[in-house]
Amino acid sequence: MTHAALLFGALLGMSDPVDALRQQAYVSALAAAELALRQGAPIVARRHLAQAPDALRAWEWEHLLARTTDAAASVGVGAGPVYAIVCTPDGQLAVTACADRVIRVLDPRTGQVKRTLERSHRGQDEAPVAVSADGRLVAIAAESRVEVFELETLKMLASLDGHEDRVRCLAFSPDGQRIASAGVDGDVRLWDSRPREQRGARSVR
Repeated sequence: MTHAALLFGALLGMSDPVDALRQQAYVSALAAAELALRQGAPIVARRHLAQAPDALRAWEWEHLLARTTDAAASVGVGAGPVYAIVCTPDGQLAVTACADRVIRVLDPRTGQVKRTLERSHRGQDEAPVAVSADGRLVAIAAESRVEVFELETLKMLASLDGHEDRVRCLAFSPDGQRIASAGVDGDVRLWDSRPREQRGARSVR
């Protein structure tokens, strides 16, 4: 017998209409989550569980939630290959770069796309991505440039130009003040990540 069937039995004995409706919503959420798990859709199951009333969440809710965590999830994020993905340090967001030249910021727990940025350059399919330790900045390679964005809005803060060929790797310093970029030209460049200081770059060979 499923968790939903057991809870429906308890529902029949309730006399308060408000409590009965709340319990019905809880049972419906759990039943939908269980069905989603059987269909191999843990992300959908988590969405249903999130709709269950907080006050009624008990062992059966925790059990289903644990099953969504253990299950492997697949999220479609664009047309063609995904070339880069990086999560914020707190795990709340993920940034992806795909062959369709669209940068997506999504919730890795639900797969929901929060923000998108369409890239205009066409010379480079692969786009290395890096996120600062505080989760506020994201750096993305754009051919021979490094572009810095505010993660919250995807507003461009700086365009760092200095490599003579494509940028292949990016990394932030632990304090988020510097960006290291490595290019096909054989250079590793260090940049100040703040736009007012973007001229302060030096090359390391």
